[in-house]
Amino acid sequence: MNQELYKSKAFSRQFSPQPYNYYDYIDAWYNTFYLWHFQHSWFFWFKKGISLKFPKWFLMWFNNIGPTVNLLPQQVKDNCEYVNEITTFVQGYRFISFVASQGLA
Repeated sequence: MNQELYKSKAFSRQFSPQPYNYYDYIDAWYNTFYLWHFQHSWFFWFKKGISLKFPKWFLMWFNNIGPTVNLLPQQVKDNCEYVNEITTFVQGYRFISFVASQGLA
């Protein structure tokens, strides 16, 4: 995927409008999971073993309107706090790294 982010790609099936680019993808994510987040509940799951390198726009979305530590059961919350104490990740990456590395929903 060495394509420039602004260059358009075509959907694999007929769709109107046909072309889209990476910025359209970001807008779609934002509009679907941010603007409408009080109308639906969503189930997100990070597959274990995925890369912990996330785009900055996704980190901003996750940190601003994603899950919070308060939603976790106490035992998982305790584990999260322990990992936060020993990790070398910068503050903004700690919670998403914990959630993704543990395959939490």
